[in-house]
Amino acid sequence: MGVKAFATSAAISTAIAADITTLSSSVIAATGRFVVAFSGGSLPSIVAKDLAKSGAVDWTKWHVFLADERCVPNTHKESNYALIKQELLSKVPIPASQIHPINDALLVSQDGACSDQETAAIADDYKNQLVSLFGSEDKIVFDLVLLGMGPDGHTCSLFPKHHLLRVTSTPIAYLTDSPKPPPARITLTYPVLNASQHVWFVSTGEGKAQVLKEILVDGVEYPSGLGIRSIPTSLSQEADTNDYDLLNFLLDQPPVPQPLPTSFIDEQLDSLFTSSLIQAVAPIDASILGPGSPYLHSPPRLPHYLLPLLP
Repeated sequence: MGVKAFATSAAISTAIAADITTLSSSVIAATGRFVVAFSGGSLPSIVAKDLAKSGAVDWTKWHVFLADERCVPNTHKESNYALIKQELLSKVPIPASQIHPINDALLVSQDGACSDQETAAIADDYKNQLVSLFGSEDKIVFDLVLLGMGPDGHTCSLFPKHHLLRVTSTPIAYLTDSPKPPPARITLTYPVLNASQHVWFVSTGEGKAQVLKEILVDGVEYPSGLGIRSIPTSLSQEADTNDYDLLNFLLDQPPVPQPLPTSFIDEQLDSLFTSSLIQAVAPIDASILGPGSPYLHSPPRLPHYLLPLLP
């Protein structure tokens, strides 16, 4: 697992644009296409800020899906698609046939308070869109999934303690009781997230600091901190830690609250921070390399954890 901390959201935008450009070029060269899923919230604006201006991306090979969506019209202010379109899709030449919003013609309600029947129909149609591209449900493998995280630790529309955390039988699930309005939504499920080649989280703002500490240091199980590579261990014993290297958190603050000294050397490293750092690393068998080393690395063939120690 890689954790990259940045001083500002602008720095995240620059870094993630470079990383996505590199990844998409590599995948397109190998497969002829790049299939990505976006969540909503603050993520689209952060990702798009520099990426939309990149001249090195072959947008014609991109296929864009939604990691989750509110069951509202695609022009609605609560629509993730509307937000992603505003921030990115309207600024880059991705063919319209390769952009996949929900089929809002299936909606009867216009405010997100849909019936189970409506929401199920939206989810089923979206599953069919995925199958149309990938060929079958068991072949759905995203090249990249870009996710945000709520202050409660939710990601996609997978909320803490919600029954959708247990869903493994379908790539797309629906809910009509979201703790956060609007109540009716569809979402990718854990099996699809697990199967993805790359899963990147972007987390910004002071409101996320406590939950980040609980995820990265204390090991608390939130939907955003379950490794995403496996079903929650409380629900399944088949955790696969070998894929942690595919998961990245991109943060605009360090994941533990103790400040780092401006000039870092081992002797100056605060003992409390050292203790927290060891707690964060121990569960995934990582190790600290060498005096003055600015990074943590796991031993060969073990899960990879990378945390910049320089502010």
